Amino acid sequence: MVSMTFKRSRSERFYSTGCCGCCHVRAGTIILGMWFMVVNLLMVISLTVEVTHPNLIPAVNIPYEVIGSYPMRYSSERTAGNACVPFAVSVLMFISSSMLVYGAISPDFSYKDDLLSLDSSSLLFIVLVFFVVFIIVKAYLINCVWNCYEYISHRNVPEIAEYPAFEAPPQYVLPTCEMAEKMPEKEPPPPYVPA
Repeated sequence: MVSMTFKRSRSERFYSTGCCGCCHVRAGTIILGMWFMVVNLLMVISLTVEVTHPNLIPAVNIPYEVIGSYPMRYSSERTAGNACVPFAVSVLMFISSSMLVYGAISPDFSYKDDLLSLDSSSLLFIVLVFFVVFIIVKAYLINCVWNCYEYISHRNVPEIAEYPAFEAPPQYVLPTCEMAEKMPEKEPPPPYVPA
């Protein structure tokens, strides 16, 4: 009699090709890539409709504050002019998702043998260099966004801060030009005497 065991060996548990215990990694990659393709395609379509037919999109008025007490309004007319960035992001995400699906369907990678022939330490170095370059570019772009935010938030702030609640005592207030002309002259300082 043949005994059946449902317990997998240690090597099968750690090197399984299943994704979350339900499907193969390749099938999971294809499903995820197709999902991202559909979502990004719907985003491209909605942005295209918003730009070409802005009257079909209902106006959304959401009050929010940019600086202090300057209320701004968010409306669909303003976003129609700024739709190029989300459109480009959606198109690029659609392209990268389609490349993900293509790579999962056709496993023939032309540089596969070259990458596998590399030493593991040199391959690790190449991956780390790409990762560091990616992080530096990301930090640069975050810095650009931060500088833009700082410029926008300080654009309407006067150079000299005004404190309306602070009242200077009368002895510290400078006289006007007319008052200064009417004031009596003070005696000159004593002459300079070398020591």
